[in-house]
Amino acid sequence: MAKLGPEQKKLMAYGAGAGLGIVVPFALKKYIDPAYPSPLVPTLGVWGKWSTFIPVVTGAGALFITLFTRKKMKNQNTKGMLAMYGFSSLVTGVMSGLTDMGVLGARAPYARAATRTNLVNAPVVRRAAVSGTLNGSGVAYTPTGITGKIIRA
Repeated sequence: MAKLGPEQKKLMAYGAGAGLGIVVPFALKKYIDPAYPSPLVPTLGVWGKWSTFIPVVTGAGALFITLFTRKKMKNQNTKGMLAMYGFSSLVTGVMSGLTDMGVLGARAPYARAATRTNLVNAPVVRRAAVSGTLNGSGVAYTPTGITGKIIRA
């Protein structure tokens, strides 16, 4: 097996931190929330649930550690791993809270494609009182609609 260089170690540490920050909230939502339906902090409501509270607090804590322990933390890989965990955990925890509130959980309405049966008895849309041709195509528009080709001499 080849020896890893400093860049590969750095990338592995950052990837592990980001992956852990994403996996922990999802594991909490899938396994802990159903097992313990009462919130960890009941006064916070949805934001006090296990899958929301723990990732937000640990993510903020990890970011706090990376920002305010510059001189004490010598290993830059560990510092980067904590920062990546903090960002990903904080964002995933906030998204979990927004989803539980129903902000992101509801599907947006979407346009349906019109079928032929819907168009059989559809009203005919006429143009407003416009006369002339459209882009020089030779089709005349009148207040009642398209009249046909204009014959040019």
